Amino acid sequence: MPPNDESSGGGTAVQLAQLGHKLDEYLDGYHPGHPGAVPTIVIHAHGGLVDRCQAYSGALQLAPLYDQAGAFAIFPIYHVGLSESVDKGWSGKMAYTTVYDEAGVSIPFLTRFASDGVGLVDGHLEDTRSFSIAKRMRLKQRELKWRTDGGRDHGGQTGFEEGARYGSVPGLNEGLATGAHAWSYMKWTIDRSFELDGGAKAFPPGESAGIALISTIASALEKHGWTHGARLVLVGHSTGAIYVAKFARRWKVDAPKVRPSFEMILLASALRYDDLDKLLTEDKQDPMGPELTHFRSFGLSDTLEQQNVEGPLPGIKKGAYPRSLLYAVSGMFEVEPDTPLTGMQRFHCMLFSKSIDQVKKFPEPNGLMDLDVVARVNADLRVLGNGHPFVYSPSSVGAGIGFRTIELTHGGFPIDPVTDSSIAALVENEANWNASPGTANVSCPETAGPG
Repeated sequence: MPPNDESSGGGTAVQLAQLGHKLDEYLDGYHPGHPGAVPTIVIHAHGGLVDRCQAYSGALQLAPLYDQAGAFAIFPIYHVGLSESVDKGWSGKMAYTTVYDEAGVSIPFLTRFASDGVGLVDGHLEDTRSFSIAKRMRLKQRELKWRTDGGRDHGGQTGFEEGARYGSVPGLNEGLATGAHAWSYMKWTIDRSFELDGGAKAFPPGESAGIALISTIASALEKHGWTHGARLVLVGHSTGAIYVAKFARRWKVDAPKVRPSFEMILLASALRYDDLDKLLTEDKQDPMGPELTHFRSFGLSDTLEQQNVEGPLPGIKKGAYPRSLLYAVSGMFEVEPDTPLTGMQRFHCMLFSKSIDQVKKFPEPNGLMDLDVVARVNADLRVLGNGHPFVYSPSSVGAGIGFRTIELTHGGFPIDPVTDSSIAALVENEANWNASPGTANVSCPETAGPG
């Protein structure tokens, strides 16, 4: 059942009450101590640029997959469609805050571009439209030099990205500003649902949808005697990877006594390395609490990311920017350029245009992510992933169970039947996490460097 991330009108409470009843029915079939009978709950979070109708459609399509695997699947819907993300990202208003004119008539979001509302998660993101041309050029040249000299460039697209970030003529970088604000809004609406990392604490107790979802699941598990031992499989596509990582972090705050095993499956993940590092660090600091026990990431190889066969965003032709959506997010929409994202092979294998030793000679400017964080997280994931945390599409015919994928586009992973078969295998039987990768594409290439 897909809980709706709204607070007004009691929508969340009503839907979560229904969810609680259905979860009770599912858990009635499992009894603690019975060998081989362990309840499995899946949280499947959709990606960004997915509106409510698309999210419901995706949930209906994927529900049978998890039913056949014997799991109880939940599909959070958190309102990050293209139009609302651009609109609310620009307005700066809190999601679902209605603004009225003097006559008491509500003002549509599209009319509220000049806002003095609350900041978003990336409130420090500079809006360069107000900068002078001279300042734009200084910033552009400084950042471009740091990226090219330090090996943090994106090949021939680096100039395009920096031109978008610091367009020399006012108005020419509207596309970048729009994308960055929309991206900030998508992340902020997730933060807000869990009241983490800058998300506004706008809900009365118990009404924040993400926290209420955790409470509903934890209460049901405790009621049925499953304070330990249940499986909670977190599946996140693209922006949804951010959702499931913050779900796991918030669980530790609100339900520390209910300790399922967290198993994470990410698809073309847009989750930042430092955000995943927070979850892994908290696991180490609290070894008695719920912890991440398995991890697998499915994504495109760096070669496919660079030879993107679809536009990075709807309406943007491949010819304008022939890189994937993750390259666009990493190079343009995040605050810092070349932001390490967990779905990019570039950072799993340190695929820079220079050797890692040369890159280290150009330390990140203050406030940017240290590559030591990337190395630390990769090492942790190798343990959680049984030596093979990352799988790159397309896998070969001889790929092992749970390692198969043939998707060639960023947006297609959740509906690729081969990838879905791998997810189903991992959900159906925890032992499948330990299967051999066979001839799956799980290693780093011998040569490095973006073209």
